Amino acid sequence: MVAHNLRSLVAAEVGELPHGLSSMDMTSSKALQVHMCLAEAEMRALRKQRDFVEYFASQSVEERRAMAKRRRAEALHRREELLSKIRKLRGGISRETRPHDAAPQWAAAYSEVANYRENLSYLLSCSPYAASVAIGQEMGVTTLFDSWPSISALAAPAVTQLAGSEVSGFPSFHETLQEQVETVGKLQLQANALLSSERHRRKLQRECTADLLRDHRKLLSWCREQKDALNELNSLEELREFRLSFMSNVSVMDTNFLVLLERSELVEPNRAIRDALVEVNREWIDLAISTYQKTVASLRQAHAESEVEEDCKRWVDAIGQRVKHVLAEACALADHPNSAHEPLPGTLQKMCVDLMGQFEGVSAVMHHLGKLSELEKRLVPLEDVLHRTLLTQLSLLTNTFSGNTQFPTQREYVNRLRDVSDWLEGRATSGAYSRILKHVEQLRTVAEGLLESLADEDETVDRGY
Repeated sequence: MVAHNLRSLVAAEVGELPHGLSSMDMTSSKALQVHMCLAEAEMRALRKQRDFVEYFASQSVEERRAMAKRRRAEALHRREELLSKIRKLRGGISRETRPHDAAPQWAAAYSEVANYRENLSYLLSCSPYAASVAIGQEMGVTTLFDSWPSISALAAPAVTQLAGSEVSGFPSFHETLQEQVETVGKLQLQANALLSSERHRRKLQRECTADLLRDHRKLLSWCREQKDALNELNSLEELREFRLSFMSNVSVMDTNFLVLLERSELVEPNRAIRDALVEVNREWIDLAISTYQKTVASLRQAHAESEVEEDCKRWVDAIGQRVKHVLAEACALADHPNSAHEPLPGTLQKMCVDLMGQFEGVSAVMHHLGKLSELEKRLVPLEDVLHRTLLTQLSLLTNTFSGNTQFPTQREYVNRLRDVSDWLEGRATSGAYSRILKHVEQLRTVAEGLLESLADEDETVDRGY
């Protein structure tokens, strides 16, 4: 029998060991042996549970659907066997049937009803999320848990026919089967409520997902239209207007994306929704990068055509030094002792000092403008690295879902990180870390001793020379 859940794996390994242990003397050696066997069985069960979880996590959606189809086929096969057995009961049991002839027929009907009861009990004992997963594994509108009406309709005649075949002194087959049918009927009412709630939730989820994906396509289309319009622009004036429009739409786009992100929190972890949000964010970032690259390329072209850089270089190499020399001579002339009491040299000196202060700023601007192309060439590799980094999958994921811990899997991830941090902190403050520090101190002492001995040897050698 293939195990479909963690509980059945434990049951298959442990078996009847706990029941046998309860009737033993806990101080006896036999009880100790049973305890050891039970521990070994639990370790085997843990390994199988780990393998089961890893196998389930490694499966794709198609593989999980195929497994669900196989389980459904097995359930349908068991139901067909039950129907066949019940038909035999309806046609083959008579009032003259002997008890030992009715027992196999009763056992077949009881086994199928009990198996259905076990499935219902498992469904009702699960958490809401596990129950939704269990229901979701069944394909189609009608699931395995909807087959009770047909089973009960065929089990009722079997109960009636078995009631007429009983003889005084033999077990009451029909009463036991009737109690099982009534119990399963009560469980089925609870399961029906759970199924209705789950189907309603899934319907709302599908509608919410469809609306969200529709709005996602609108934002995606807008980003691509803006990028196509950007590629058609040529002049700086057109780029300036586009950039102003783009800057005004930044806040609108951020608001629309946050609305999508908040609506996605109402949907359970969904890969399609996550990929859609990442895709919109990628297009938006790519549009921003393309706008920047297009603007920078146009400015560089306009700068090269204006020949401003060449003029600045000529000014720095020729005119700048001459102007500085003239201003320095004028300041020296105005500062001459013979001209101290004349008004014109004093005014000239003040103007020269002001011009010298302004000259430093103008000279720095001319110097940087003359090397603008060289500086831009150094920035190009850094810009390329930044652009590639912004469009990596990790950057897109962290930028898209930054600070969002509403999804159950993300909350679990944050909790696991916190557990790892606590574990590392505990290990860092434990005795093992203290022993490591002690060994480090010992190694440091040994190293210092070696260094001192080497220094003494060097001094001895120096004296010898």
